[in-house]
Amino acid sequence: MRRFILTRLWQTILVMVLVSFGAYLLIGLMPGDPIDLMITANPAITSADIARLKGLYGLDQPLVLRWFHWLSAALGGDFGYSRLFSQPVTALIGPALLNSLKLMLASWALSLAIALPAGIYAALKPHSLRDYGINLAAFAGVSIPPFWLGLMAILVFAVSLHWLPAGGTGQLDDASGWQGLRYLILPVATLTIASVGSHIRFVRGSMIEVMRQDFIRTARAKGLSETGVVTRHALRNGMMPVVTLLGLEFGSLFSGALITETLFSWPGMGRLIYNAVIGSDYNLAMAGLMLATLVTLVGNLLADIGYKLLDPRVKLS
Repeated sequence: MRRFILTRLWQTILVMVLVSFGAYLLIGLMPGDPIDLMITANPAITSADIARLKGLYGLDQPLVLRWFHWLSAALGGDFGYSRLFSQPVTALIGPALLNSLKLMLASWALSLAIALPAGIYAALKPHSLRDYGINLAAFAGVSIPPFWLGLMAILVFAVSLHWLPAGGTGQLDDASGWQGLRYLILPVATLTIASVGSHIRFVRGSMIEVMRQDFIRTARAKGLSETGVVTRHALRNGMMPVVTLLGLEFGSLFSGALITETLFSWPGMGRLIYNAVIGSDYNLAMAGLMLATLVTLVGNLLADIGYKLLDPRVKLS
C-alpha cells in the first residue's frame, strides 16, 4: 500500500506539472492579454507606456519562460496578485472555495442519501413496477437541463411565491442559521435533482449485476434473509463501481458548478475561474485550475484506496 501511494504521489506531481504547462500555454495564447484590455480602457496610452507595462507584467518574455517563473513562485506558495480583483490570489481562493464546498457538499450528500436506497430498492426487483417508477424519475432528473430547472425554481419559489431568495449567499452565521440556509435551498435542490438520476442508475446497475452472482445464490440457499444477503454480501461488492464515480466527482466539489453558481449569483469557484479566464487574469485562473486538478487526482487516489478497503482481494500495484 505504501509503495502504491508513493508511486501515485510521484505521478500526481508529474501530471500537475504537465497540466500547468498546458493550461498556461492555452491561457497565454488566448486573444487579449491584460495590456490589450488596458489599451481598450485608455486609448490615449502611449507606445512607451505599453512597452513599460509589458515589461512590468513580464509579457515581453516567451510563454515558456513566463510559465517557468510562475511555476517557481507557485512552488514557494506565491501565486501572485489577481489583476481583476487587485488582491492576492490566495485571499480570493479561500472564500470562494468555502462557498463552493457549502453548495457542492450539501447537494452531493443529499444526492447520495437519495440514490443509494432508491437504487438498491429498484435493483432488488428489476423490471417490476417500482423499478420502472424509480427509473422514470431518474431519467427525468438526468434529462432536465440544470439552467432551465434553476430558472423555473427562481420563477416559482422566489418570484411567484416569495418563499425563498432568488440568489446570493445571505449570512450563514446569523443567530438562527435559517436566514442563511434559505439561500442554499434552491441551488442545492437544483444540483441535487440534476445529479441524483445518474447516481440512482449507477447504483441500480451495479447492484443488479452483483445480485446475479453465484455467491448471492449460495447465501440465499443457506437460508440468509434478503436483508442479510444485501447488507452482508451484495452491498460491499456493489459499491465498488460507485466508488469510482464518487472519486471522479470528488474534484467537482472544489471546482464548483459554473451554471448554477452564475444562475443564483453564488460566489464560488466555478464563477471565479470563469471570470479569471475571460478576464485574462492569468494568476487567478492558473491557481483555480491547479486546485481543481489536484483535488481530482486526490479523489482518484482515494477511490483506489477505497477499492482495497471494500475488497481485500484487490491488489494495488
